[in-house]
Parts: sequence; structure tokens; C-alpha cells
Amino acid sequence: MKKLIVLLALFAMPVAGSALMLSEGMNEAALSGVVDLNSAAGTKIDLDLFYGRFITDDIEAGGTLTYRDDNNYTLFAIGPAVDYNFDTGMAVIPYVGAACQFAQADLENDDHTALDFGLEGGVKVFVTECIAVSAALKLDYATESIYQDKDHLTDNDARIEIGLRAFF
Repeated sequence: MKKLIVLLALFAMPVAGSALMLSEGMNEAALSGVVDLNSAAGTKIDLDLFYGRFITDDIEAGGTLTYRDDNNYTLFAIGPAVDYNFDTGMAVIPYVGAACQFAQADLENDDHTALDFGLEGGVKVFVTECIAVSAALKLDYATESIYQDKDHLTDNDARIEIGLRAFF
């Protein structure tokens, strides 16, 4: 129980300068996803890249790039994104985001192209003044079936992603 209290206290402590990282003119680069070397379909790669610039305090606009691949399935998506950060003045910063991507998927040589609309909500936990780890729930809906669901494609996807973010 003492370890849990200490851990919660550490997350509640402010990180010097974290509020400055959410200010107008700052940049953020993020990498999230997973690489599974022993999935059922061979090596599975699921990566999301994000780059944004704070256009006002707490609001950033940028672009996102998604790449997923295994032996049977490949997805590539790119498009604009926006995040709103709830500056708490502490090391834990909740945020919400939205993206609209052009996506192309291939499941066993069956190509599909779609417009994808994504929403996410999560937290950024600052571990230094300019580095944060993040966890987010991401929900996607596409105009066509582009997301892998076992051996077929579907038009929606939900996942939890862990990532690393740099602010400069």
C-alpha cells in the first residue's frame, strides 16, 4: 500500500517546465505502437508517428503517419491531426485528439482505400521537462473496410497505445 501511495504522489508532483512545453510555438514529436516478433501472422508492426506545433497554449495541430504490417496485412495512413491538452500544472496531462487520414490497406493482395476518422483520449506523463510517456485509447472509423479483424477487414478499430513524446 505504501508503494502505491508513493507512486501516486510521484505522478501528482509537478515537473518543472511541463506547462512551458504546452505553450504556443512549442513542437511535439511522438512515436507509439508495438512490434511483436512472434505473432500468429509472423512479425507484426503497428507504429504511429505524430508531429505537431502548438498554435495556441494547449492546442496543437500537426500530422500523423500510421504503418501496420504482418505477413498477410499492410496498412499505410497519413493526414492532419489536432490535440487539446488539459494543462493541470502537474506531471500528468490529460488530452483528447482527432485525426483525418487517407488510408490504404492490403489484405492478401486485396487493396482497399478509405478516408479514416480517428479520435483519441489519454494522458501524457512528463518524466523530464521535455520528455513524456503517453497512454491513449484510440478509436477509428473508415469509409471502407481497411482494418484487420482476424482473417477479414472491417471499417472500425479500437486500441490502446503506449508512446514516447518529445517537446522542443
